[in-house]
Amino acid sequence: ETQGWSKNLPQGFQVLATQDGHFMVLGSKKETAGEVETHTPYLARYTSEGQLVYERYYSRASATSMEATKMDLMSNGDLWVTGTARKADGSEHHLLSRINPATGDTLYMSLYPSHGDVVDFYLQTTPTGDRFYRVTLPSRGDIMAGNLIEITENFEAVKEVGAIVGVHFGRLHPYTSSTPDGYITIGDDYNGDLIKIGPEGNLAINEFYGRNVLAAPTPSGGAITLNLFKGQILNKDLELVSEMPFGSFNSSLPFSHVSKLKIAPNGFLVGGSYGPNMQTRAPFIFTLNNQGVLIWDKAYQHEEGSTLLDLAPTAEGGAVMLLGNEASIRLVKTGSQGDVLSTQEETALLNGRVSVYPNPANGDEVTLLFPKPFSGTMQLFDQTGRLQYEKVLQNSINYQLTLPMTLSTGLYHVRLLDSKGTVGTVKVVKN
Repeated sequence: ETQGWSKNLPQGFQVLATQDGHFMVLGSKKETAGEVETHTPYLARYTSEGQLVYERYYSRASATSMEATKMDLMSNGDLWVTGTARKADGSEHHLLSRINPATGDTLYMSLYPSHGDVVDFYLQTTPTGDRFYRVTLPSRGDIMAGNLIEITENFEAVKEVGAIVGVHFGRLHPYTSSTPDGYITIGDDYNGDLIKIGPEGNLAINEFYGRNVLAAPTPSGGAITLNLFKGQILNKDLELVSEMPFGSFNSSLPFSHVSKLKIAPNGFLVGGSYGPNMQTRAPFIFTLNNQGVLIWDKAYQHEEGSTLLDLAPTAEGGAVMLLGNEASIRLVKTGSQGDVLSTQEETALLNGRVSVYPNPANGDEVTLLFPKPFSGTMQLFDQTGRLQYEKVLQNSINYQLTLPMTLSTGLYHVRLLDSKGTVGTVKVVKN
């Protein structure tokens, strides 16, 4: 039986599928000493079965703080990781590094004095090799225009490609795709810039598609775009071919918002969240074929309160989701239809089959009944995600939980974490 899984992570904000079907997680460890905040890059590799291959933290003797912000997969399978760094004298630097994903070994890690006008870097894979770019803002501070500059792998400028409309402060999240007549890349999440770079590295098309647009290239050389209200299929000249109401994907989900659009083996993987407020919002994902037709969709109500930090497609047609809240960060693999598959013991936890009584609780005590002996950690969180109580259990069939007297009436969540990293959540109401 194909197994899904859920793994707890110390940190993470991006997940990427490797060429051999494994998954890389990039994060940043943050530490604070007085008023000084420092960061350390974190990288972990998991197999498709959820086994941890390695986790690494990276440092340089010349840097007091380094923060990775993005990783891209190069055409040969290596990782190109970019970010920022700070030296002991307080000077700011750009971080550019290349890492072997199989071992986590650093092939190179370089620091370059910060150019204040550089807002992001990205990688474009082409049949003739990788191209590297940096995006700069003009000195006048116009946040609605920027320059695209091709660089060497080690930061040096090669040529100015052209001006980009709609570039906003913040990280860009481009997608790349080889096409017969050029390469499509996507500008930024905030303003939906669509850019087409020709075979010689020239800026062939640059279209502004409005705010809150996600986009990705299609195999035919066109693009797909999604926003709050609709989706569009565009041809290779980025002209409209067809339109699809977004409500046809998520009509049953209240207050839904898409935040991720990824290229999948047979189409596209889309993710977001739904719900009236941050405390009760839950993630959802769905897949589309290359024509924009819905294949399957799945909402994860039992994950309410968790943010979809990132996601990546699997070879089987499912997804790996990177979920986070104030209590934990988790990597969760789904089946080919979005189901979270597991063993019987894990399914009992994930589907909330742990019994709680009395519920609602009229006093300060409730009893948890487990379907089989449970060993692991039990945590109690309030509606804001703050940890109120924690207890390690050993072979427990039942556990009497005393609710802290300081807790007010309302809804609480009991989270269960076993030795395999499986997480289950059950609700408790205190009257």
